[in-house]
Amino acid sequence: MHLVKAFTKKDSMIIFNFFRINLVQRVLTLLVIIPAVYLLFWYLPPLFLTGLIIACFVWILLFELPQLGCTSSLLYWLLALFYVAPAVLCALAMNQSYLFRSVLFCFIVLAAINDTMAYCIGNLVGSRLLAPTLSPRKTWEGFLGGLLSVLAGSIFLFMHLNKKIGTVAIKVMGGNVKQVMKPFDTPMVIMAAYFFALLFVLLAVTGDLFESSLKRAVKIKDSGNILPGHGGVLDRIDALLFVIPILYPLCALLLYVGLSPHVSMHNLLFQEFWNFGLFKRMFFS
Repeated sequence: MHLVKAFTKKDSMIIFNFFRINLVQRVLTLLVIIPAVYLLFWYLPPLFLTGLIIACFVWILLFELPQLGCTSSLLYWLLALFYVAPAVLCALAMNQSYLFRSVLFCFIVLAAINDTMAYCIGNLVGSRLLAPTLSPRKTWEGFLGGLLSVLAGSIFLFMHLNKKIGTVAIKVMGGNVKQVMKPFDTPMVIMAAYFFALLFVLLAVTGDLFESSLKRAVKIKDSGNILPGHGGVLDRIDALLFVIPILYPLCALLLYVGLSPHVSMHNLLFQEFWNFGLFKRMFFS
């Protein structure tokens, strides 16, 4: 009986120390990544971000996807063309519009919030496994913690953008109109934020579990080790690989419906916004 208790206590300490070390590594890595991402988005020309996106894609193709499937296999090319490439192409397209460049930034921030909160809450209080056959460490408590944190971030973001929606519309038209869109009622904004957060987290978790299933099939823990505490680049962006290709077209469609009497889809996606510093004047002035 005493041996069982001693083993249980020792086992708990090992798990706790692993969680603490891994969490410290994650935090330290994020302290480096977050300022770098912020600098890329708001203080450097878009060519730098384009180069980073392409570099990440090439890194994944050369060093991380081969661990999931041999480069000569059909699986490798299916993953490259239909799993990684769509999100990369969408991210490159989003980077060409100042409006959707800010949306891409929000996607990255929300994905990091969801991943961090789900990891912390799941390890601290999680007990009900979400998908034990695919990922034995993901729990429903972690899923709920990630959802609530993304919901809080989405409500803040949507409320903020709702106040500026008229300004955004005026900037789209180059100042030729006084107002083309009116702010929505607060309950509608909160409901929209709720559905957005729910869809975002469902897509993010699906992307995470999909990569977990791929790694489990070949019996590896991480796709790489370039990011301490996070694994490889693919481990860091697995959620975004499902989020971006679905939510980007959806956001573009919804914005086009609201602005269609005044702006074309081509202008919405690629033109009218590329005035450096415009985003700061729209949302932070």
